[in-house]
Amino acid sequence: AVLPSSDQLVFVVHRQPSLYESAVFTYFGENRAGGKAPAYVVGRSMYEFDRIHERWVNATRVHADEVWVPAKWVRDVFVSSGVNASKVFVVPEAIDVNMWDPLLHRRITWPPATVHKSRMVCHRPTPA
Repeated sequence: AVLPSSDQLVFVVHRQPSLYESAVFTYFGENRAGGKAPAYVVGRSMYEFDRIHERWVNATRVHADEVWVPAKWVRDVFVSSGVNASKVFVVPEAIDVNMWDPLLHRRITWPPATVHKSRMVCHRPTPA
């Protein structure tokens, strides 16, 4: 995709790919924002799946100029599922080190009952 000029609208959609189009319509359809549609749409998606559905692959092809994901692993999943590699960029989550210092916090220990429930919800093994 060609990057827009500085006077064009760039819209970042933080949704699952199948909702990129509806998000653009919600914000810009029916004369919203003066009826001006964005010149460039960035889909920002983060999922811990080992593959994405074909509908999501098609949505990224049709409704997003590029896709931002938080980690290389997520990028690999999108690309191996069929999303054009030139559209997918790793943009890591930011941590404000002035607001959060891991040395000032203690580790949370989950009670055994919570661990058991997470196994049932996630359908994947968790550490004992």
